[in-house]
Amino acid sequence: MKKTVLWVLSILLAASAGSGGLIAAASRDFADPVDSGLALIGAPVVTAEVRSAADLEALADTAVQSALLELNGELEVVAPDGTAICGLSEAIAGLDGVLPVLRVDSEAEKTALLSWLAQNPAVTDLSVLSPSIRLLSELGDACVYLRTMYQPEVFESAAQLVREANLAGGAQTVVLELGMADFEEIRFVRARFKSVWLRTEEGLGAAEAVGLSADGIVSPDAEGVLNTLERLEGDSRLASVPFSVAHRGYTAGAVENTADAIRGAVGIGATHVEIDIRMTADDRVILLHNDDISSVTNGSGKVRDMTLEEVKQYTMRDGQTIPTLEEVLEEIRGEDIVLIVEVKTEQPEIMPLFAEIVEREGVADQIAVISFYPAQLLLARALLPEISTSLLLYTSSLEVAVPSANTCDSGVDMQYTNLSNFYGPDAYADFVLQLKARGYAPWLWTYAGNTVTEAVRNGVTGITSDQANLMSSLLEKVTVDAVCEVEDLAALADGFVVQAVTFAGGTVTVRAEVIFLSGAPEAGDTTAEAVLCCRNGSNPAVFSQKVTFVRAEEPPEESSEPTPPESSEPDSSQPAPPDSSDPVEEPDPGCGGCSGSTAAGSLLLAGASLAAVMLIKRRSGYEK
Repeated sequence: MKKTVLWVLSILLAASAGSGGLIAAASRDFADPVDSGLALIGAPVVTAEVRSAADLEALADTAVQSALLELNGELEVVAPDGTAICGLSEAIAGLDGVLPVLRVDSEAEKTALLSWLAQNPAVTDLSVLSPSIRLLSELGDACVYLRTMYQPEVFESAAQLVREANLAGGAQTVVLELGMADFEEIRFVRARFKSVWLRTEEGLGAAEAVGLSADGIVSPDAEGVLNTLERLEGDSRLASVPFSVAHRGYTAGAVENTADAIRGAVGIGATHVEIDIRMTADDRVILLHNDDISSVTNGSGKVRDMTLEEVKQYTMRDGQTIPTLEEVLEEIRGEDIVLIVEVKTEQPEIMPLFAEIVEREGVADQIAVISFYPAQLLLARALLPEISTSLLLYTSSLEVAVPSANTCDSGVDMQYTNLSNFYGPDAYADFVLQLKARGYAPWLWTYAGNTVTEAVRNGVTGITSDQANLMSSLLEKVTVDAVCEVEDLAALADGFVVQAVTFAGGTVTVRAEVIFLSGAPEAGDTTAEAVLCCRNGSNPAVFSQKVTFVRAEEPPEESSEPTPPESSEPDSSQPAPPDSSDPVEEPDPGCGGCSGSTAAGSLLLAGASLAAVMLIKRRSGYEK
């Protein structure tokens, strides 16, 4: 954590004294990142890995959003072999709007960087990357505006990766080598407000990164990455799959913040359910949005002045009572869903109660916390380091949103209305790109009707909606083997049939467009690498992971040479043929008389084999 528990408690006291739920943050000088210029919804941030002076100079003419600079103890930007390229001040001065990401690996580098930052107070819009949880935590503690990015060398599980990122100065960005994690692991981390960047040596790796829904791509071959992303461009194509958050549950047929609303959200395929919690006078945690029970029951009264027994005396329109947190946690255990818990009160006592319940119920890996009160988020993270948090904000400028969230080690969960007041006519594109370029995933609220579609088509990562069912038919995942055998590579130009899974959990068959990574296959080619662009109805298209198509080998032709005649000389090594007077073995009657002709049996066997091959191909998605 950036701050000690004592500091957290002091902030809690300040919040209760009337800070309005926002920690005051010094003004920042934020430079706009270069626009990606890609016709690709939610295009990943491209970060150039600087390895030479030429790489640094090339940034002026490229469309990358950020640059990774590796430092040494003398605070020089260095090449992979340790050769100095230039000083940090010179490097940052030459970036010209490209956002700096500084890699720090040692104590000496950390100390030198902190000294440099103290001498350059105007430089505030930058991130620091490291594989060291300790270094990132200490850097974040010492310099509150630094954004930390965690790059583990290995990880045990996606849940452990989230916990480590939280401890690494509240890192909102996890940087992984391409191939370190699969789609499900990356989606697990992203579902908890984190941004996942993938590193690849070669530009073609960008296609695989998009298939994995990466929020960013780091590479020494930045131009190759941009060229690959351009090949993926097209009408209404999603570079990463978003998340669907059911606001207070799915309330079309249920009362908000109830077990029925949560079950309904699971049924329509929401990836997350947002609920609100408050506490009663006898220290019980319940689900309620407003502070008075009259909003959902036939009773009235401030919940903080009532015991749970008193609250339970009143019923909602469907006869249910206001549920406790324990009662609704039963609905999510074992389900593929994340419960986003909004803490609606400033009362500091609620967080220890909440943490105790979550630990006792064993559902920490399915929980995330949001609040307008930064102090509650800091306390939540101190008590439950394995969960992620996000700061709720009304629509605001980047200069307010990023420092406010960074100060409490949290993600950004902002109101979407009136974005154009801060970002102009291209509000969505500018906001999404600028936030992602700084390592944050854009989560926005609260949508309904056509605005849900609008959010999807503008690359919002987390879409909190009163009508989450409108995302049910969107494709969430494409199911295809990494290697597919086909009879004709050229025929792939007509598409390839695959299975895909929608948000609602249904499997659909779609004909995918094949996008070749190194050009269309030519005559004589036996393999071709591609990604598949898949669309369900009028929904935006999503991408598969990289697929290697292999041309099926043709069966060997039968020899046309005549079979040499058998010798008329008897073989003394073989037994003599039976005498015609010996009894002849009759066919086994158990086979139903099918053994009468050897030729017929061979034909039947060949037909069965062909049918089996066709069935295997059909089930494997090999049919064109």
